[in-house]
Amino acid sequence: IGGHSLLAARFVDTIERETGLSVPLTVLFADDTIDGLAKALRDGAPDANAPIVVVNAQGTRPPFVFLHGDFQAGGFYSRALARSLGADQPTLIVHPHGLVGDAIPETIEAMATDRLRALQAIRPTGPYVIGGHCNGALVAFEMARQLISRGESVPAVVLIEARAPAPGARSPDAGGAYVKFDAAGRPEVLVPRDRISEAELHYARAIDRYEGGHCDGHLVIVQAQELRDPAPDAGWSRFARTWEGHIVPGGHVTLITRHLADLTRTVRDAIGRALDDPAR
Repeated sequence: IGGHSLLAARFVDTIERETGLSVPLTVLFADDTIDGLAKALRDGAPDANAPIVVVNAQGTRPPFVFLHGDFQAGGFYSRALARSLGADQPTLIVHPHGLVGDAIPETIEAMATDRLRALQAIRPTGPYVIGGHCNGALVAFEMARQLISRGESVPAVVLIEARAPAPGARSPDAGGAYVKFDAAGRPEVLVPRDRISEAELHYARAIDRYEGGHCDGHLVIVQAQELRDPAPDAGWSRFARTWEGHIVPGGHVTLITRHLADLTRTVRDAIGRALDDPAR
């Protein structure tokens, strides 16, 4: 009825604080009703720690493998995106490391390799259309590279709100601190205080070290209107065989919430073109 991922995270935290009963945030992916939550609290949720959730399993199109990237609050927008893509589009929502209790690998490459194992346990062969938002887009890109190197078909890679890796990765041994900015623009040094701040630091380091590489596939680059990169490719074209760029209204977050209909239309049309073009 209008909630969002951070409210969902606070909700399950409040339940545990008030009742002593704990459920993973991801149980709300399977059933976000009061009845479903009550069953999970009473009977447990054996699939809650699975790294991949399938939506529209009966769809006939090649699956869209989507890495939502939200290690803080569950990425519930991705379920709305999957449903908006239509019942004919199977969508495999891939959770980021650190959300469902697993350790966070040190590199984007290791994250991609681990999630590929989970993907191919469900769907051993392609074709796969792969996409992601923010840090999830980087892992999606690397997954596509690894799949293509194994001879699998990846008709398109959808990169939403993610700038390409800069030339020359940062050394793991380089000094310095990582800083983020709050809603008021105040800087804050990232230090590991809790699960979220530890995850933020892990991802900042992994993204900094990632160099990327050539991807023998078609890239679909989607940027939000606010604060977009001046270049339509956001730096990705140097890695791609072919690419296309799109601008969607909103900002980094509102693009996937308030303007989800625009994003859905852009993604679905791009997937359709990629699947219809045998050259891709």
